[in-house]
Order: sequence, then C-alpha cells, then structure tokens
Amino acid sequence: STMMHTSTAAEQRLQFRCNIELLHVVHIDRVLHFLGRRAITTNSHVWHEWSIADETALHTLVHCRNGHCLYDKHNIANIWCLCVYPNGIDADTKGQLLLCMDLIRLSPQLSFIECNFELIAYHQSMKI
Repeated sequence: STMMHTSTAAEQRLQFRCNIELLHVVHIDRVLHFLGRRAITTNSHVWHEWSIADETALHTLVHCRNGHCLYDKHNIANIWCLCVYPNGIDADTKGQLLLCMDLIRLSPQLSFIECNFELIAYHQSMKI
C-alpha cells in the first residue's frame, strides 16, 4: 500500500546538540594529535548533532523503561558518545529525559583533557 500525506500530518523529530569547548589539553609527547581532521588543542571547539526522526526510533524512545539508554551511533571526535535515557536512569529520575555524554576513550597520547560542554535537546513537529 502507499502512504498518503495530508496537510494536517506532522513529521516529528527529536534533536540533540553538543558543544564542547576544550579548555586545556596536555599531550604526553608535546606533538599535536588529531580527532578526524581536527587537531586536539586547547581553546578549540567541537560541535555535534544527533537527530532522531525515524518513527520506529521515536516510538522506542517514548516506550523505554526506566534505566534504558539509547546511544548515538556516531562518536564525538572518537572520545565521547551522546546517550539518552528517555525515562530516567533510576527511580529518582523516572519520567525525566536525561541526555548524557559518556567518555568512551582517551587517546594514549593525551595525559589530560579539560572541557566545558553544553547539551541541548529539543523537539520539532513540522507539517508535511
């Protein structure tokens, strides 16, 4: 069967954004190392966006049990990963959407990294 769109239908989208400001980076060998094509340096910024618009994925988010986490399939600079707990992490946060940034690896060439990060979640409903 074919799906017909009407002017009253709406496309739903959940977007998460991450802005990371690297405040202080210490390299073991004093040589610059790179995240993809970007140098890991003090006073640099990393931006990332994760968009969920697939109807099945959105349904999964809505019906997640407490403590269940979904991960973005794209790592941020091969160091961090965004994850979302749609129904909280534990009993105290049940019913809350929590957005987290996990440290998944740190290059052996780095001895220290300090950063500020900002995580933003927003919902869009667009008429199609």
